[in-house]
Amino acid sequence: MSKPTGKLIRVTPEGIGAVSSGRKVNNKPLTADITLNATDVGAYTKAESDTKIADAKKAGTDAQSTANTANTNATNANNNANGRVPNTRKINNKPLSADITLTAGDVGAYTKAEVDNKINSTGGKNSASKAASGWWKDSSTGIIIQWGTSTTQKDTLKNFIFPTQFPNACFSVTTTMNNASKNEVINVRSFTKDFFSAIGINGVGGWWDFQFTWMAIGH
Repeated sequence: MSKPTGKLIRVTPEGIGAVSSGRKVNNKPLTADITLNATDVGAYTKAESDTKIADAKKAGTDAQSTANTANTNATNANNNANGRVPNTRKINNKPLSADITLTAGDVGAYTKAEVDNKINSTGGKNSASKAASGWWKDSSTGIIIQWGTSTTQKDTLKNFIFPTQFPNACFSVTTTMNNASKNEVINVRSFTKDFFSAIGINGVGGWWDFQFTWMAIGH
């Protein structure tokens, strides 16, 4: 052990291997224990780092999705273009540079009106009334057949009106008595374009009430 020298010795921090309490670490004085964090050293916290990493991953995924969509659109556009025809292409000699409308004449056909006119010019369609007292007309010849069921009137020459008038003339009228007995007949006395006259005759020459059917032909 060294002997006292009787001199005062000045102790300094440097002399004892210490630092001054005014020394700072990242601007924090060493007057007490200090704790540094990520912000103090200019770094992100773990949470901030995780968030930024997740955002970066999402941005990459979004970019890939956008790229995939762009590729799909490009493929579709290419396919669409392959499925198109040039606007110089023609349909029945009409170019596709604008909307076109084809008519019956463009495809070598008659219009509906032309067909109807052709049919009408040959007499049109046959026509008929299918009633119990009716008629049938041949449009090409004008022949008309009429029919009906009627009843004569006792002691009277009765006129029977045709369902439709013959435009020109009536050629003939034939009759058939319903449930006729021996010698009973229907006698047609005359006919015109509008009607025929008939009576019913019984077996002893008298006029009687008889039901009969008839048919007339004319034009």
